[in-house]
Amino acid sequence: MSKRLKPSQFNVATLDEAGNLIILNTFSGKLCRVAHRHADEMQTFLKGGQAVPETINPVFIEKGYFVDALTDELALYKSRCFETYDTPILEISVLPTHKCNCRCVYCYERFQGGMMSEEIQDALVRFAKDKLQTCSGLHISWFGGEPLVGMDIIRNLSTRLMSLCKTMHKAYSSSITTNGTLLTPETFAELQKYRVIFYQITIDGTKSVHDLQRPLAGEGSSYDMIMENLKAIKSARRGPTFHILLRINLTKKNMDELEPFLLELDKNFGGDRRFNLNINIAGNWGGDRVDAFKENLFDDDTDMDRTRDQINRIIQENHLSLQINGFGSGIKARIGSSTGCYVNKKNFYTVDPTGAIFKCEQEERNLFPPLGQLATYKGLNDIKAEQAKWDSVIFPELPEKCKNCAFIPVGCWGVTVCPLVKYTKKYGDPTKNDQPLCPEHPEQTGSGNEPHCHSGVAHIDEIMREMVKDSPQPIIEDIYVTGE
Repeated sequence: MSKRLKPSQFNVATLDEAGNLIILNTFSGKLCRVAHRHADEMQTFLKGGQAVPETINPVFIEKGYFVDALTDELALYKSRCFETYDTPILEISVLPTHKCNCRCVYCYERFQGGMMSEEIQDALVRFAKDKLQTCSGLHISWFGGEPLVGMDIIRNLSTRLMSLCKTMHKAYSSSITTNGTLLTPETFAELQKYRVIFYQITIDGTKSVHDLQRPLAGEGSSYDMIMENLKAIKSARRGPTFHILLRINLTKKNMDELEPFLLELDKNFGGDRRFNLNINIAGNWGGDRVDAFKENLFDDDTDMDRTRDQINRIIQENHLSLQINGFGSGIKARIGSSTGCYVNKKNFYTVDPTGAIFKCEQEERNLFPPLGQLATYKGLNDIKAEQAKWDSVIFPELPEKCKNCAFIPVGCWGVTVCPLVKYTKKYGDPTKNDQPLCPEHPEQTGSGNEPHCHSGVAHIDEIMREMVKDSPQPIIEDIYVTGE
């Protein structure tokens, strides 16, 4: 007996210039084009206005446009979220210090406080040991401030945590987000010994624009220091023992310099698969300095999606061999895969220099109570009550009017993506409801009975047409297997 089919709630459809129907399923990430002569009929099926015939081309079922009539698609999405949540690896983002040797114009840091004390480091090792009893491995992400300002702390904790994992027969790995100015070949070689394999380093364009956006706290060029270090590392190290993600934060200041910048990066790092480029929109992450620069920021990450044609043109016209590893957090990047922020993982924590345990860096800056404090840490029960609050907001709690939304898998920031927004709506201080919560989307506020749909949704037709151009989809000439 044939199964009854229904259109997926996650379908989005639009017409191209020739009248062909473009269909996108935001859950599966699949895209197709239906010949214009079938466009009206297919739209009738997609809207549920007519029963789906048994002779429908099975490609539409394979791509997820039609599903079994009994399928609970929200349950499927929640199941995907749970798979992300229930990862067995313990991940700790460690901030050795808030201090930094740069003064980036969009940085939120206030550079207050000193270095993580030895007592806090001791407690961090005890915390990791307790958590590893039920975890399969440990990943440490060094963050800051500028973490390499606290190299002694990285050295001490890395040695101790690696030894702990060896004793407990657990896997260990590490990564670092650094401005790159202090990443000399000697420091890089030492970090390799501590199994720091992944590096994220921001370069905001050519020398002139980078030094404008990411100046040193003192004199000199941060651009020169970064490029000198990267070139030396490339020459000195052989084999695929590391991965360096070069990140650019696009602003209205550096867009005009994008082509010469990409040419320069390609000249130095093109063809070397250890170096990749990630292109993002610089966000308003709060803090004092960004106020003087915010007129140079793009409105939202819809602009990230709109830069793709320009970037792809530069790549194609100049035959660049530089590996481009994604285009930021635009809506395209989330189609077919989004389960929200990495903070959604139950075993992910952030530890600041004072020993406060948070779920994310934003939580720290928004003055929310930490899960616990390593200075007084006695055991995992110390964080149990606050952890339960975060666990309660992992999964989407959808208002009734949103339960049939096609864009749930790509993320409404107030409902499915940002755990801090969800946490604040449920547990936040009502006296601060007029305060921006999400630095990338300051219009999202805690008064929030009305979820803020992601701004990219407003441009989804345009985005889908761009996606077809980026990766041309063959036109399905007949929507029936029998050719009827």
